[in-house]
Amino acid sequence: TVLQTGDVFNYSYTCPDPGDLNIRRSFEQGAHLVVSVLSRFGLSARHRGTSDIAVGDRKISGNAQARKWHAILLHGTLLVDMDWHLVESVLRHPDREPDYREGRSHRDFMTTLRGLGVDASRLEIENAFRAAAMETFAEK
Repeated sequence: TVLQTGDVFNYSYTCPDPGDLNIRRSFEQGAHLVVSVLSRFGLSARHRGTSDIAVGDRKISGNAQARKWHAILLHGTLLVDMDWHLVESVLRHPDREPDYREGRSHRDFMTTLRGLGVDASRLEIENAFRAAAMETFAEK
C-alpha cells in the first residue's frame, strides 16, 4: 500500500517484455535505476525484498510492475518527505512483509530523502532520474 502525498515522487518507465516472465530481473533493472538516482545524492542504497530499495535497513522506494501487450510497465515511488503521524493513522501494518522489515512500524521501517539530509527539489530529483535513465538504458 502506498500513501500518496505531495512529498512522494512517482516514476514509471516502459520497455519491451522479453517474454521470459522473469519478474525478479525486471525489478532488478528498476532497482538499478533508483539506486543510481540515490547515489547522485550521496546515498548508498540497494535492492531489498522483492521490489524495495533501501538505504541501510530502511525502505525509501517501493516498486510494482505490470505486463501487457508485450511490454513491461515498472513504476514506483521515492519518499522525499513524509508526515509520519498521517502514515501511522491511515496505513495498517501489512499482513505480509519482507524479511528485513522485522516487524517494525512504518516510521521505524521507512526513511525519506529529507530524513537522510537530502534537501533536493522536485526538479533536481527529476533531473537525477533522467540522467540515471540515460545511463541505465543507453544502448551498449
